[in-house]
Amino acid sequence: MYKELLNTLLTQELTCELSDQIFEQLENQWPKFVSVEKKENTLRLVLDVTEDVYWFSGHFPEKAVLPGVAQVHWAVELAKCIVTGSNTFSSVSNVKFKKMIFPNESVMLTLGINDVKNTVSFTYKNKETTFSTGTVLFESQ
Repeated sequence: MYKELLNTLLTQELTCELSDQIFEQLENQWPKFVSVEKKENTLRLVLDVTEDVYWFSGHFPEKAVLPGVAQVHWAVELAKCIVTGSNTFSSVSNVKFKKMIFPNESVMLTLGINDVKNTVSFTYKNKETTFSTGTVLFESQ
């Protein structure tokens, strides 16, 4: 289900209605997609990580924080939609969590594709802060 909805997101013009529809269909496990920009080997998404994103629930009760596993999960699932060749996930490397993402943050997720190495690098950031970075490796064909 993820892949179909994410492919819809990446192939259609993004509207508020489409973003809200995808958010609901993904059962609040994803942020709202504000914009999507595709260039040759780069995909940039602006994400509205609202307080009703599932991952904030119980992590942590006194001050909600987006878990690193959610950030990696989103990057991996989106990377699967854009890699050429094998999209069989192999591993994640060089993951660094630098700053916490709190509810109602607007962040840009940049995915950089390296077809030669069969990797996708990811960076979550906003104008002032880099939140996390890492590299997703896919199996070679």
